[in-house]
Amino acid sequence: MDIGSLGDVVFGVGQGKILSPRGLTVNSSATIQTHSRHMNEALTEFTGTDADTIEFSLRISKYLGVDPRKEMDKLDGYLRTGKALTMVIGKRRFGYKWLIKKIKSKDEYTDKRGDVVSADLSISLVAYAKG
Repeated sequence: MDIGSLGDVVFGVGQGKILSPRGLTVNSSATIQTHSRHMNEALTEFTGTDADTIEFSLRISKYLGVDPRKEMDKLDGYLRTGKALTMVIGKRRFGYKWLIKKIKSKDEYTDKRGDVVSADLSISLVAYAKG
């Protein structure tokens, strides 16, 4: 059963396939400026918001029905081309679109040919604003 996606990377849980984000964190922050004033208290001012970010982990494993190299190459391609992606989990669509800012990959296991069998990924996204 598909539970969501990031671009063409489909998250799912079911017979023969498990690819599900773990530890999903959404960060939002305001931009606050502080202006020094001579002989007075500093003046604090709200000047807007920073771009939202999302961070999550993925375990990609042949044992869980997913080809690690294929999915890692797809995500790396998105990062290197700056492709804006839609992020959906369940019925929730996150923001407008997202850019992959960082991928941290840790190969857990390889087979006898050196091919990755299982890897843990940490993925960081940054909001892509409408132009």
